[in-house]
Amino acid sequence: SIVVDSAWCMSWRRVCTKLAQHTRAPHAPQAAHEAGAQARRSTRVRRHQKEERRRRSCSGWKSNETWKFPQRTGQAEGIRAGAHRAQKMSDSNSGMEVEIKLRLPDKESHDVVAKLLQKGARNLYRQENFFFDGSRQELGKHLHVLRTRFYNETEKCTLTLKGKAIIEDGIGRATELEHAIEPALGRKIVEDPNKMLQVQGRVVQLVREKFNPEELVCLGGFRNVRQEFAWEGHIIELDETQYDWGTVYELECEIVEPETVKERLEELLGKNGISYAYSSVSKFANFVNKTLL
Repeated sequence: SIVVDSAWCMSWRRVCTKLAQHTRAPHAPQAAHEAGAQARRSTRVRRHQKEERRRRSCSGWKSNETWKFPQRTGQAEGIRAGAHRAQKMSDSNSGMEVEIKLRLPDKESHDVVAKLLQKGARNLYRQENFFFDGSRQELGKHLHVLRTRFYNETEKCTLTLKGKAIIEDGIGRATELEHAIEPALGRKIVEDPNKMLQVQGRVVQLVREKFNPEELVCLGGFRNVRQEFAWEGHIIELDETQYDWGTVYELECEIVEPETVKERLEELLGKNGISYAYSSVSKFANFVNKTLL
């Protein structure tokens, strides 16, 4: 009896072992499948979270914003110090020039405007403007203008590089880089334009880097009488531009946001019966083309 029981037990253990193996086998692939599914779900969740973070970070971005990148402390301090020295040495100015440009028909209209603004009279400048280009038109080909301007003969002189002017609906826009030079040096440059290439400053540096002219030539120029008036918190410039072939009269105001001020100026002219039109070309374009537009 005991032997039978022992044999039976051994047989039963073998049956139970096989049964257990048979029972576990089908669950192994299922466990692997579930583990894979869980991994895929985790991947999708992480991908979704990453996409959501990217979307939120971009939702506040505007196309006209200027992105600023961090600089090393020493580099930033050096740039600030260099900019301060340049400002102190040359009274430099750079950026986008935006100005209102209204054309007056004649001298009579010019004089009426001067009387209307007389209470805010500020400065009167008799300007001489001379223009330069490379001997192979290195600047002109790229629609850039290089100019020296004298104020009241010896009062001051500026050296200016301007980009292509776009004038639409009486508002002109052009890139501009400018700094002051000694009037005596300015006169020497008019006599010998290549002396400009020896001038220290951002204007000449940019001319060399961007256009690299072998030599410079003077194209000539024109005179302009500019009266400045303070009006409603702005500086209004009344110009009488004198070319060899005639004279043009203009009312200008340099301002960052010109639309509102332009409307106010148009109201002023309209109320006083002064005819005007939107300027369509720059002073330099009139000079080059010998026109009075």
